[in-house]
This record gives sequence, C-alpha cells and structure tokens, in this order.
Amino acid sequence: MFMEKKSFLKILEYSRNPYKFMKETLTTLHPVLGKKTFPDKPYIDTLIEVLLSNRFVIIAKSRQMFATWAALSFLLWKAIFEGPGQYLVFSKNERSAKELLSRLHFLMQNIENFELPEIGRQTTEEISFRYIDSRITSLPATPDAPRMYSPKGVLWDEMAFTPYADEIWAALKPAIDSGGAFWGISTSAGPSGLFCKMVRNPLDYGFFLHWLHYSSDVEKDISWKMQCKRGYSEATWRREYEITFEQAANAVYYGFNLQRNTIDLDFKKENFNALFRSIDFGFVTPVCLYIGISNNDSVFVFGEIVGDRMTLNQFIEEIKCKDKSFGLEEEDFEFTSCDPAGGSPGETGISPIERFNAEGFKMKWCTSRIADGVDLIRGWLEEDREATILLNTRCSRICNDIQGYELDSSGELPIKDGFCDHTMDALRYFFINRYGIRKPKFQQIVKVRN
Repeated sequence: MFMEKKSFLKILEYSRNPYKFMKETLTTLHPVLGKKTFPDKPYIDTLIEVLLSNRFVIIAKSRQMFATWAALSFLLWKAIFEGPGQYLVFSKNERSAKELLSRLHFLMQNIENFELPEIGRQTTEEISFRYIDSRITSLPATPDAPRMYSPKGVLWDEMAFTPYADEIWAALKPAIDSGGAFWGISTSAGPSGLFCKMVRNPLDYGFFLHWLHYSSDVEKDISWKMQCKRGYSEATWRREYEITFEQAANAVYYGFNLQRNTIDLDFKKENFNALFRSIDFGFVTPVCLYIGISNNDSVFVFGEIVGDRMTLNQFIEEIKCKDKSFGLEEEDFEFTSCDPAGGSPGETGISPIERFNAEGFKMKWCTSRIADGVDLIRGWLEEDREATILLNTRCSRICNDIQGYELDSSGELPIKDGFCDHTMDALRYFFINRYGIRKPKFQQIVKVRN
C-alpha cells in the first residue's frame, strides 16, 4: 500500500519539527484536570529547541513547569524519527523510573493524527518499536545499572534526589561520550551533590545549562505565586521554585559546612579505630550508614545504603553485599545502632531487631528524645571542635539530606518530610548509642543453626 503524498509530507514535517509533532498529536495527563492537549507555550518551544540543539543539557527548574512531560515527549519523538537506538530513563528510584515509562505509555495510547510504528514490546520496563529497532528502557538508580548499555540518549529526571548519582554518572559517561545525548532535569536539593556541581560548573562537564524558572510561564502570575507559596517555608520555596542551591535558612544542622564536613576519600580499614553501622528500618526507604571513628576521633560516614521498597530479607542481603564490597565482616563492627521501635514484633511475631540478631548482627539501641540526639550532633558540628563529623562526598544522599533537613514551625523539632529524615534518623541513632548519656540496651546475638 502506497502512502498518500499528504501523509508523507506531514510525517516529513513532524520529523523536522518535534514541537509541531507534540502539539498536533500528543495528549498529556494533568493530576487534577485529567487529559490535556500538549500545551502551546513559548517557554516549552524554547526548551524543545534547547534539547534539539545541544547534545548534553542540564535543566535546573522550578516545580510545575511541565519539564518532565516535555522531555519524555522529545524522547518519544527521537525514538520514532531518529531510530534505531536505545534510550534510557532514570529517576530517583526504580518506582519513579517506571512512572516515566507509564507516562510514555499514556502518550502513545492517546496519540492522534499520527500512526505509530509497530510496537514490539510494551512493559513497565521497556518500550520497543519493532521495525525501526528503537527502544526506551527504564533503569533503577543503582551504580552499575547503566554499565552494559550504549545509549543513544539518556533522560535523568529528579537528578538532584537520586542516590549514588556520582557512581551512576561514572558508569554513564563513557557510553554517552561515544555519541549519546544526555538530559538531566531536577529542582534543587541544596548546595551539594552531582546535580548542584553540574549546575554551578556546566562547562567543566561540557553541558549547556538551561534555567526553567516559573516566571517563564505567563500564566504563573502574582496571584498564582501567592496561592502556591502557602504552606511552604521560605527556604523550601526558594529551593523548589526559585531554583536556589543555598542551605536551608531553618536548617536543623546549621553548623554543617560543606567545605569542612565533607571529604572525598577511599575507605581503608586501617584508618579507623572503630567501625559501626546505623540503621533506620522501613520498607519504603530503609537506610544503613557505615561509620568509622578516625585516628583523630572524628566521625566519618564512609558508606550508605538507601533502599527503595525492600523487605527485611532484601535489606539484610543488601547490607551483606555492601560489607563485602568494603572487605568487612560482622566481627569488624562494634555494633549496629538502630531505632528502638525495631524491637516491636510485626505480623510474623518477630521484630526487625530479632531478625537482624538471627543473622548475626550485633544490634544496639536506646530510647531517647529526638531533641537530645539533634543537640548531640549539633555539638559535633561546632566550628571550634577538633573532632568533627565528616561525610564522604560519594555518599550523595546523606550529603544532600543533612543540608535539606529543616525545622518545623515551632523551630524545635525536625520536619518529618519522608525524604531527609531517613538518613538523619540513622545518624542520630548512632550518636545516641555511641555518645549518649543514657545506658543503651545491647541485644545478645541469637545463634541459629542451619
């Protein structure tokens, strides 16, 4: 069957003009208003032109700027009109990466005035077009996830909030240096981490930096700003919407100094007098920090695990793998501190602490007020203190979290934000159990026969 000349010319026009393709064929999904035609706004046209004209782009944005939908639509356009090739999508965790692919599914299922190439595979992890040999794959945010790929393009959403960002970038860089494109998108997560470094020094990374501030959208006027700003602290508003990379004005750990309290250092067992782990239990975001006491008595966080929807068994196995990567065994740790709430039995009648004890972990915990632990850590961050807290810059999550950890409206207690508090709780458990004045409970190891 021959294609009509009119259809051929339309396809040719779309292949040369991605924004026209998007406006005339794609429908997006608004969280409140439902299905919406692709918006015809000058700032989105500019964004697409930036992506089209530059191979490496870093996009620092305000929230609610349609940037993710626009970037996904551009990725779909490239997969259709510039195949064959493989395209990768990342986000802050596996669930978020799959959400990106679900948005692509929505774009494809609701396309109008255009016939898509034949689809070969369409799952929560991959979309492929059969005859043009073009694929889009979502990957979990793990250090080794991208190593086996040679992508034609990479879209990394929520980049500032992705754990192991430096390791992921190290794995990606050789592949994209050989010809792939890269688009990193995020709001600010504070003054540290890979995304912040790229925004502050784009030329060092060979990037084109594109700022996407809410003022670019004429619909976001003064009345919108007043309405949107309600409920935000000034510091949070500035990060989320004004795209600032400053430390929070109401930071819990205001004494933390990026220059003084971070260091890029390879772990060597002989550099430490004592080693510890500290755990914050949880299925959604379990955390394990690896902590050493250096020869000058400073507390050095040299490793981290930040999980995503892990069972206790999976979390335990992840910790054992991490131990092995450092060349450590259980006998090398003095104890593993944890939340005393981990002593409560779950539905199985066995508490998380008992589960860890059964695996040979030396668990230690004590009951304390949050304010006591916070005050203890603040003391260690005082400028005139010789022994201090040091964070390995490779532990990107805790480096971000300690700067983004904010006080509530009372100014007394940290906000339970569901993000920063996981690593911060784990850090607090360590200090309370190691340096706190109350006598901690030390659970005896339960030996289990195989």
